[in-house]
Amino acid sequence: MFLEASTIETLAIVGGVGAVAGLLGGLLAGAPNLFATILMGAIGGITLSMIFRFAGAPPIASVGDDFSLVWAGVGGLVLAFAVGRSNK
Repeated sequence: MFLEASTIETLAIVGGVGAVAGLLGGLLAGAPNLFATILMGAIGGITLSMIFRFAGAPPIASVGDDFSLVWAGVGGLVLAFAVGRSNK
């Protein structure tokens, strides 16, 4: 385990990683509203990390109860990029 944390702390950390990745995705997409892409990044990060956790995939850089920080970053980047691209 990469980092030991409670459930709320885990979701905050995973959401933060997704938010940073969402900012990057919004910048890459050329989104007009970066605040929205940060929020979408946090949502996408938590969602994809939970999906892979429930599917039983082995976590990469796990935090808390086996939530993967890598999948959180990927989910945040992809969702924020898609939303930023569609908002142009």
